[in-house]
Formats: sequence, structure tokens, C-alpha cells
Amino acid sequence: MSTTEDAITRAAEDERLIQQAVQLQQTGDLPRADLIYQHILQRNPRHGDALNLRGLLAYQAGKADSALTLIKEALKISPKSGQYLANLAFVQDVLGDMINAEHSFKLALKYKPDHAEAWNNYATLLQKLDRADEAEAAYCTAIEKAPDYIQAYFNFGAMLINYGAYEKAISIFNQALELLPDNPDLLLHLGVSQQGNGQLRDAAKTYEEILKIVPENPLALINLASVAFAEDRFEDAKDFAKRAIAEDPENASAWNNLGNAYLSLDEFELAKSAYGRVVELVPEEAGVLADILTEIELKLKV
Repeated sequence: MSTTEDAITRAAEDERLIQQAVQLQQTGDLPRADLIYQHILQRNPRHGDALNLRGLLAYQAGKADSALTLIKEALKISPKSGQYLANLAFVQDVLGDMINAEHSFKLALKYKPDHAEAWNNYATLLQKLDRADEAEAAYCTAIEKAPDYIQAYFNFGAMLINYGAYEKAISIFNQALELLPDNPDLLLHLGVSQQGNGQLRDAAKTYEEILKIVPENPLALINLASVAFAEDRFEDAKDFAKRAIAEDPENASAWNNLGNAYLSLDEFELAKSAYGRVVELVPEEAGVLADILTEIELKLKV
């Protein structure tokens, strides 16, 4: 066999091994995947894909510093690889090195402008930097490049909720739900957007849709309690909060909703007990609830 043929055979074998390792990595079998990458690198220490993927594996294993080192080694071999640069940027961001992460993302997108995941991750970085307009543009680009990329819709919508842009968030989550109509997380965030936008009836219907998919989902029940309370349906609010607590007894929001309902129904002892449970679960809420608890004590003395 000629040298050229031998090289082609080795390259084909390496590619087969890479695919095998990636499958193992995706299923969480990191030790076996790592052994394959090591095997490839023993034979060819300058195998960029093996170095890059081993770097991602190190990140998955909670070793971000090692991941950074390995991906940088891969970039010494292919300095213009958009994929390697995007992975470098992601790890730099995780490590809090946002200045270098931004620089790496820009290079990654220069060399691989259609990389939807990189646009999404770049958007999350811009969001951390409180550059909302740029983050919005990056999320829109991610969705444009990959219209079925659910994570980009989810992150974009969550950012819009955070900034109070509820109408835009409703539009984004509705688009995502066209792709995954029965996704409870998307429905939950749609409901939160509708509720924030004052569309209480629409929000309630959305939360009820979640309960058809995941019966007694505590987050849906908590939000249904909030909607009922906002509509002065205090008995309904109490019932929803109790159901949420039955599913998730350690959820402070559910106990807080129950306290609000009891207080509005003049059931002061029960309100005091519910708020007390909130403070037990989240001690820093003691200051927030101090005035309410004082008011309850005064009413109990009457």
C-alpha cells in the first residue's frame, strides 16, 4: 500500500472512530469516548477534531480549564475553524472571561456565519453584558439560520420576558410552539408572557393546556393561583396553591400564593402559617413579609 493510500485509510478510520466517540459523548458515556479520542491523538497528536471534541468532553465533565487548553490546541492546527472558535468562546464565557469570549464569537461567526448555535450563545453573552438590542439581533439571526432551533426561541423569549417585552415574547413562544406544540416549558413561558401582558384569561387557558399534558404540574398550578388571585377569585387561588403544594411541598412561591389567598379571605391564622412556611424555606423573605406579618398579628388581636 502506498503512503498516500495508507494516509487515506488512517483518515477514514479516524473519522469512523470520531463518529463512534461522538455518539458515546452524546449519550453520556464520557470515559469511553475519551479513550477513543486519546487513541486517535496517540496516533496523530495534531488531530484537530479529536482535540476540539475532547475539549468539549472535558467541559461536560466539569473541567472547563482543561477544555480551554484542549480547544486552544485544536486552534493551533486550524486557527480559522468557526466551530473551534465558537467552542472556545462558549468555554471562555463559562469561565467569566467575557471580553475574550466576545472576541472569539466574532471570529467564529466571521469564519462560519451560518453557525446558529454560535449566534445563540453569542446572544446569551450579549444579554449578560446588558446589550439587549444586540442580543435581540443575534437571537433573530440564530433563528433565521436555523428556523427549527428551539433553544434560540426559548432563550430569546426568556430574555424578552426579563425585559418586560411581553408582546414580543408571546410572538416568539407562539412561533416555537408551532414546532413543538405540546412542550410544557414553552407553554409555561407563553403563559407567563400573556400574564405579564395583562391577558389573564389567555394565560389561564395556556396553563390549563399544560395540565392536560403534565397533570398537576406545580408551576402551572402556581401561576393559575396567581391569575385567580389577580381576578379576585380567592377560593380558586387557594385551591390551586394547595394543589401545587401537594406536588411540591418545598416551593416557596406556592406557599406565598396560599398566604395571599388566606389573607384575602380573612383567614388570618392560616395566612400567618403559610407565610411562616415561606420564611422557613427562604429566610431572606422575612424582611419582605415583615409588614404583612405585623398586619396579621394586629388583626388577630382584634
